Amino acid sequence: MNEENDVRRSISSRMFAPRAFVLVLGVMLYFLVDPISARDSCSPTQSDQAVYRLKEARKRWKTLRVHQKIFAACDDGELAEGYSDAVVTLLAQNWSQFGQFVALARDDVAFQRWTMKHIDASASTDDLKKIVEHTSRCTVKADEKELCPMIRESAEAALSEIEQVD
Repeated sequence: MNEENDVRRSISSRMFAPRAFVLVLGVMLYFLVDPISARDSCSPTQSDQAVYRLKEARKRWKTLRVHQKIFAACDDGELAEGYSDAVVTLLAQNWSQFGQFVALARDDVAFQRWTMKHIDASASTDDLKKIVEHTSRCTVKADEKELCPMIRESAEAALSEIEQVD
């Protein structure tokens, strides 16, 4: 009888293992697929949350990059304007953090392009002028040498757009 119970337990445990595996796999797929689908659309709740969380994320390049990756699908309207303000403010008023941006932009070209896109005419003229000034004094480090002209061109284009509207 003990032998028969051992066989039943063995068979039962073999049947449970695949079920547990399927359950764990299902949970993993849910968490992998959900963020992917979130990139395609942004609900009003996600948009509100993104705008709210931007207040903290805008202080440093690393946190801004993480925020941008999480809420990429929400980059429109109020959030897009907030991103532009955050990017321009970091470049104009926190130039001491430029090295952090250079490192992130070197490792993540999509973030670099995103940043250039957000140097736009919605920013303050004074901040855009500061960016032009900062980038004219970039060092000869290879990474900065490549990024500074791109940043300066984006700031100058935004200034030009502002002048045309005025």
